[in-house]
Amino acid sequence: MIVQEFESALADAKSAPKGVKISLDLWKALKASELIVMRDVAAWGVFDLGFQMPFYKDTILIYDPELELHGKTFQLPPSAT
Repeated sequence: MIVQEFESALADAKSAPKGVKISLDLWKALKASELIVMRDVAAWGVFDLGFQMPFYKDTILIYDPELELHGKTFQLPPSAT
């Protein structure tokens, strides 16, 4: 349910977000569904920064423990809502 809610919000977004804050519960659900992939990160898509970040499709996932304090599982950036 939590994964479907997240996927629906992304599909309904005004624009595809480059990054999304997620809760630990959503992280675990996405990981269990094998929907998180670690990829190299590049500045402006050109310069390799030498580290990897977690991605859901083309969206970078950022774990934010504050979401749990507010009862949220994810937060899209303002440009997507």
